[in-house]
Amino acid sequence: MHRSRLLLPAVAGLLLLAAGRLAAQPVALSVDAASREQVRQFYRSVYVASQNVPMGWTGNYTAGLPGDTAAAFKEATRLRINFFRALVGVPADISFNAVYNRKAQQAALMMSANRALDHFPPSSWTFFTAEGAEGAANGNLAIGSAGPDAVDNYIADAGANNAVVGHRRWLFYPQTLAMGTGDVPGDGTLQAANSIWILDSTPGGRFGDPRPTTRTTHVAYPAPGFTPYPLVWPRWSFSHPGADFSAATVTMTRAGQPVAVAREPLSSVSVGEPTLVWVYGGLDSAVDTPHPKPAADTVYTVTIGNVRIAGATRSFTYDVVVFDPDVPSADAASLAVSGPATPARGAANSYTFAKPAFAAGFDWRTVAVSAFSRTFGAEGGLDGLAATTSSSAYAVVQSSIVAAGASAYRLAHVTPRTDQILQLPGLFRIEKPDAALTFQSRLGIATAIQTARVQVSADDGVSWNDLFTQVGNSSTGTSTPAPTEAAFVARSVALGRFLDRTVMLRLVFTIEAAGTAFLPNPGNSVGWFIDNVAVSGVQSAVPAPATRIAAGNTFAFAPAATGPFLLQARAVMFGAYPLDWGPVAAVVATEGGTAPAPGRLVNLSVRTNAGNGDNTLIVGLGIGGAGTAGAKAVVLRGVGPTLSAFGVGGALGDPALTVFRDGTSVAANDNWRPADAPAFAAVGAFALADGGRDAALAANDFSGGSYSIQIAGRDGGTGIALAEIYDATPAAAFAASTPRLVNVSARTLVGTGDNILIAGFVVGGGSPVRVLIRAVGPALTAFGVGGALGDPRLEVVRNSAVVAANDNWNQADAPVFASVGAFALPAGSRDAALVTTLAPGSYTVQIAGVANGTGVALVEVYEVP
Repeated sequence: MHRSRLLLPAVAGLLLLAAGRLAAQPVALSVDAASREQVRQFYRSVYVASQNVPMGWTGNYTAGLPGDTAAAFKEATRLRINFFRALVGVPADISFNAVYNRKAQQAALMMSANRALDHFPPSSWTFFTAEGAEGAANGNLAIGSAGPDAVDNYIADAGANNAVVGHRRWLFYPQTLAMGTGDVPGDGTLQAANSIWILDSTPGGRFGDPRPTTRTTHVAYPAPGFTPYPLVWPRWSFSHPGADFSAATVTMTRAGQPVAVAREPLSSVSVGEPTLVWVYGGLDSAVDTPHPKPAADTVYTVTIGNVRIAGATRSFTYDVVVFDPDVPSADAASLAVSGPATPARGAANSYTFAKPAFAAGFDWRTVAVSAFSRTFGAEGGLDGLAATTSSSAYAVVQSSIVAAGASAYRLAHVTPRTDQILQLPGLFRIEKPDAALTFQSRLGIATAIQTARVQVSADDGVSWNDLFTQVGNSSTGTSTPAPTEAAFVARSVALGRFLDRTVMLRLVFTIEAAGTAFLPNPGNSVGWFIDNVAVSGVQSAVPAPATRIAAGNTFAFAPAATGPFLLQARAVMFGAYPLDWGPVAAVVATEGGTAPAPGRLVNLSVRTNAGNGDNTLIVGLGIGGAGTAGAKAVVLRGVGPTLSAFGVGGALGDPALTVFRDGTSVAANDNWRPADAPAFAAVGAFALADGGRDAALAANDFSGGSYSIQIAGRDGGTGIALAEIYDATPAAAFAASTPRLVNVSARTLVGTGDNILIAGFVVGGGSPVRVLIRAVGPALTAFGVGGALGDPRLEVVRNSAVVAANDNWNQADAPVFASVGAFALPAGSRDAALVTTLAPGSYTVQIAGVANGTGVALVEVYEVP
């Protein structure tokens, strides 16, 4: 117990945490400090779980009521204490005593109300009580922080008055079983305060009892083994029962090189166990600045000599490895789910989760995904982004500084200082290796204590990790500082390392507690300006509620329906603290668990204007597939007159259909043959009008290769026609060697409104198919096509929902073009293309010109092996 000076919260810089969702600590905590991955996950789960839990104070400064704090906040404080106790290897199951809590609560109010810290406050103090004075005499005291943050400050023990790290020593006292906490939040004028009762000496307490078993006979901080860098502060310590450190020496090396050590004076009073304290590396012990983020694990070797214990001279040598807990360890578990690729509907199918050995239990869930294609441009207000900002003090959506359009977002800091956040809606599954978050960014007037960040959460928003940071550099020595950036800069943040994981994304503007920053107003450029936020290569993900498995590494999945599912799991430490979700595993539920028929393209149809010459409707067809051989059965139709029965006006009166291969006509039809009607019905095509002039043919002898089908009006006729291509091989007769439709395409004029290009296609079989879909406009000019659509945009729609979309194609997809034999697109062209996986079903590709552009476009659908 030692008098504390003003304590300010440490800024870790690694994790910025969401509002806490905290379960009660179910068991005593322990961690193997020699295991990097176990310490890493211990920090990322248990430490994180105790952050940002609302205090819920019920007291009142005006009336002098100490009140109480929420049970969850007390639990967060207890958990933070036990976290650090486990890290150093002392019993980590302390509880909070209700009497200690009550007295500590009164002490905290007294410290805050009197703007001072005193273990023996005078009775003249505002809101003085005898119980509060008792709490002060038996507790650690902090002002400027509360709850778990105060615990961090006690462990850091910065400041001239804390050279003997008394707060740290009492929190680590091995015999302690019960403590108490009291906290007040401050009121804008008065500061937050904390008191932790640490002397467990009342009847039934353990102060002075025999020492329990600890990991080692000594208690060091940082402890031997691995320690996350945000928890390494300038003052280090080494405690040992019965030790005489009066003549002790301490030396340190970092990666084998000597490190300066400044030994602190020994305590003149009894504070926990005898302790040697030193400051490493010439750092300032007055502040609790954490260790810099290491580029690689950094090994410090500590040697303490000439320690007298029980009449003998002893020495101790140990290594402390300071590491970045955001970097997985070499032995990190894969977190993969494995099991049947085709689980049986309604049956309990067994799956295995590759979890870390130190986690007894785990959670698993299913995840539904859909296409995500959206740009957040602030043109419609927040436009779907969720804002956690001081919005009453400035406009988050503003029109003075924009990258494009009429509006952009702004994040800025006011008093009181808080993080300003724009969060993208929902959860995303990272679908492609080149997935990225892109945005236009301009860091305006921002000083060195302000940082623009892009953050990701892989644990449903419990913790957040930086993917991008930019620190302000505006001068504080002038009233008219220059902005950090004078113009918008295009930023792209790669998401590929989270491939097949589910994540949340946000943009955060942070500020340190101390230092100079400027205030925003409508006429200045203070803050961070953001425009056109977009995410590519992702799907929108909606998880089902998780199921917790208390022990083991297997679970049973009983799908209620056939079709595709994504399975995902995460480890849980101590039965209460979950880790990040692992990658999703794609499965397809079937009847009886038999492998489904391979997915394949079975139909393409396009309805558009058709005529003659350059206005001839041309559709393409590719037949083949790896490992296939033999002839292919197809149905090809050019429908005109029958469309009138469906209410289509201006139908082509007499279409003619001609099939070409390598420039040679290989099949043709003018008026369809009634003998082919059964073939139409077999593929699910609607019936054609008896005696009508629609064109169609059914053939069983199309060999592998590429074909073009031209539909033109007889005798110069023009009008609306429907071109259809069907795979006519019966599903029951389909085998792996059966040729497939591997490419279907259509080229026609794209208009606006009801006249955009809409092509329908069907994925058949029983399993998903990976496809390449392109809307080619500008690239057609190289083939002599006049009037090409200058900037096409494509959307893939199923059941009225967009499942995939693209405006300008991604260069990363170029190898896929080559793999399926599609012609290359010019780099940087405005052609549209995407690669996606589609479940069996009916789809439409809708192609329109950006900004209502019109022109000729080519729609293509390829099967991707």
